[in-house]
Parts: sequence; C-alpha cells; structure tokens
Amino acid sequence: MSKKLSNNQLRDIFNWIDDVPLSRPKRNFSRDFSDGVATAEVIKFYYPKLIDLHNYSPANSKEHKFYNWETLNNKVFNKINLKVPDDQIKDIVNCVPGKIEEFLLVLKNKLLTYSNSKKHSKTTKSVSNSSVATLKNDDNSSGENLTNSYSKASTPNQDDEYSSILNNKTKTNNLEYIKKNHELLISELSEKDKLIKDLQETVDILQLKTVKLEQLLILKDKRIEELVMRLRAYGLL
Repeated sequence: MSKKLSNNQLRDIFNWIDDVPLSRPKRNFSRDFSDGVATAEVIKFYYPKLIDLHNYSPANSKEHKFYNWETLNNKVFNKINLKVPDDQIKDIVNCVPGKIEEFLLVLKNKLLTYSNSKKHSKTTKSVSNSSVATLKNDDNSSGENLTNSYSKASTPNQDDEYSSILNNKTKTNNLEYIKKNHELLISELSEKDKLIKDLQETVDILQLKTVKLEQLLILKDKRIEELVMRLRAYGLL
C-alpha cells in the first residue's frame, strides 16, 4: 500500500468517485475522505445493502474519525474480505498525501471481487435450479429445455447490486445531482455577493469619515494660524 500510484490508476479512482453524488462538495481529496463518511457513501452508492449510513456522521476530531473507520472495519470491510490496519487508518485520518488514493484503489478492487463472487454464486444457483426443473420435464422436450435453462443461467443476474447501479443510472439521478451542486454554487455566490456589499458599505463609511477628518484638520490649521497672528499682533510671540 506504500507504492506510488500511476497517473492511470489515479485517473481511474477519481473517475470512479466522480460517479458518486457525495453529500459534501469535493474540495481537498485527502481531507474529504479523512473521517470515513465519504467512503461509506461510496459503498452505499454501489452496494446499498452492505452499509447503513446512519452509523457514520461527519467528524472533525481525530477520535470521532477513528471511530468511523473502526466501525467500517468491523461492520462492512469484513464482508468484502478487507481489513484496514491501524497505521493506515492513522495516515488517512491525518490526511497524509496519497494514502486515501491507495486505500480507494484497494477498496475498488475488493468491491469488484465481491461483485464477481455474487454473480458466480447466483449463476451457480440458477444453473442448479434450472437443472432440477429440466429433469422433471417430458423426455421429448428435455433436450430443448435443458439448453434453454443453461442459456438463461449463463446470463448474469440483472438484480446484481453493482451492475444494476452502474448500468441503470437514470437521467433523473444525474439531474438531481447537477441541481444539488448548482443550488450549492448559487448559495455560495449569494453569500459572497452579500459579503462584498457589506465590505463596500464599510469602505464607503470609512471614506466619508476620512473626508470629514480632513476637513476638520483644515479648519483647525486655519484656526491655529489666526491665533498665532493675534498673538504676534499683541507682541506675545
């Protein structure tokens, strides 16, 4: 897990993550994934039945982040034959550059292996059931039915979680994702506009005060000159 990833590997990981509508906007990759919540959302997106998101809440403290990762280790990763060691979790929590990318590459491969094993299991079960049904048919139609049953069994189950989600992303989901990010951008721009207006008002007020102070200084200088002239006139200077 310590070797540097190639550009192709990094690009593959980033594209994989970009397909997931994360609840928080992407800003700093290492920091975004440090508390384990984004990782939980990735797994939820591809395998909804593997994880319950209510077990993971956004965290700022390292203790809370470690708790989220330990929960992932105990409740989710063991189901896909993955165990993240404590030193690796520590690097991810501390946002060590490159560590989350290395982990996500392993996670992606483990999920693919898990998906393939499920496909194989379902296909084997389908073949077994079809064979039993075929043996119960009449002898005259057994050959034809056996061929059909194996033909059907050779097709991957369409209810597979991973294939279903990847291959059946609807335009509605994409539009919702775009709308969500658009609304977030509009909100951020609105806040920035308000801040700019407030700052401009402050600048205008300060400029007005500066002008008034300059006027007061001019009046004071004139007053001082008048007093000096009077003092000289009376021979006091």
